[in-house]
Amino acid sequence: MYLANRWYAAALSAEIGAQPFARKICERDIVLFRTESGRLAALEDRCAHRHAPLSLGAVKGEAIAVFCVLRPGESDSPELRASIAAEVTRALGKALRPGVVAVVPALPKTRSGKVMRRVVRAAYLGLDPGDLSALDDPLTLEAIRALRT
Repeated sequence: MYLANRWYAAALSAEIGAQPFARKICERDIVLFRTESGRLAALEDRCAHRHAPLSLGAVKGEAIAVFCVLRPGESDSPELRASIAAEVTRALGKALRPGVVAVVPALPKTRSGKVMRRVVRAAYLGLDPGDLSALDDPLTLEAIRALRT
């Protein structure tokens, strides 16, 4: 039996780096790592999506990128991008402030109209987007890929 809501020593500071570091504390698997800014992060050692241990993965980055399509008649400007970033920060908190706000002509969607977020992420990071058979307009990826250069 362990006491809940108490502090426990998880590791020495020197043990924790940018790569995931697994520990079991109070019969719970956790993973520790340092963010790009050097702050300590601790998560349950289980991917919520695939239920695989996070400690087997790697930290690739942590910045949030916002991809937006302007309304007809709107024009792109640094002030508009700053306003979008400020609104996201106000609504979600400083920890989720976007590192990038990018304006694109269109977002990749399925034929039924759902935004394909995994494809946006893969195109922006230069990763393999996987199966694109459901993608309605493959040209939407080019504007996102162009942002990397």
